[in-house]
Amino acid sequence: MSNIVDSAKNLSDRIWFSREAWARAEARLLSDQGHAQRLMVVYSVYSLCFAIALLKYKVVSDDFQNIFSVVLAVMLMALSLNLNTRNFRERAQQFKSGYLKLMDIESRIMQVTLQRTPQAMLDDYNDLFASYKQILNDVEHHTAGDALSARQHAAADRTDGKLSALDHAHLLLLRSWRAVWLVAFYLGPVLVLAVCYFGIRNNLF
Repeated sequence: MSNIVDSAKNLSDRIWFSREAWARAEARLLSDQGHAQRLMVVYSVYSLCFAIALLKYKVVSDDFQNIFSVVLAVMLMALSLNLNTRNFRERAQQFKSGYLKLMDIESRIMQVTLQRTPQAMLDDYNDLFASYKQILNDVEHHTAGDALSARQHAAADRTDGKLSALDHAHLLLLRSWRAVWLVAFYLGPVLVLAVCYFGIRNNLF
């Protein structure tokens, strides 16, 4: 009977960390959805500002204007297609539905120890474990960053969730890499404009 209780506790711990990781994944995807919407607005503003500036100031040649307008249009179209196919909101909802189901299983695990016979305890445990595996199969796997963020969030409450120095470095690297990509996306048209202008002025292409 003690083995079943230990197994139930171990399953509860696994469910708890899965639930926390999925909560972090939901937050990440909702953040990505927000950035996607803002990027579409930002790129549209870039296009509008570029067009208005060229109407008032003749600072570049017609060839450069045409080339950059095409490049900007292609960037906007590629960004739109890429973001629309990522389904951030739907995936976030899937994670939310998944961790709500895990919360239900977690609450039912406590009932395993209330069964009067070892066989009843084992049957309940097997049912809950099967449900846990099914939910894992139904929801996409969270990222390594989600798992590390969940453990960092849990470190204050659970000693088994504490991050090592290497884990902290890994998490910092992942967050820094994400920040770099976001900056690159937001400043993409400005960077392309600078490269094109510099290249044409110096006859590089």
